[in-house]
Amino acid sequence: MRYWYDAKSGDYILVLRSRSGDTEKGALRLTAALDGTFGNYTPPIETAVDISGATPRPLDVKEGSISTVKVTSKRPTKLRVHIKGGIRLQLGVK
Repeated sequence: MRYWYDAKSGDYILVLRSRSGDTEKGALRLTAALDGTFGNYTPPIETAVDISGATPRPLDVKEGSISTVKVTSKRPTKLRVHIKGGIRLQLGVK
C-alpha cells in the first residue's frame, strides 16, 4: 500500500496492489503508528470510497474496517478515506 494525505480535502488517498498477482476481495483494516511504532491503534475511519473506476463507489466502514474492497492484478485500486477529525497519521495495513 502507498498513500498520501490530500490537505485540500482532508482525506487519505490509498493505492493498493495485489501481492499474489490474483484478484483479492475482502475487508481492509488500517492501523496507524503512534510515537513511531505500529501497534493495535485503529484510526477512526468515517468514510471510504473506491475511486479506481469512472464512477466512485462508496464502501462500508464498520469498527475501523473497510468492507467490500477489491484489488485486482490488472491495475491498482485507489481508495479515498476520511478519518474523523482530519488527523494526519502514518498508516499501515493490519
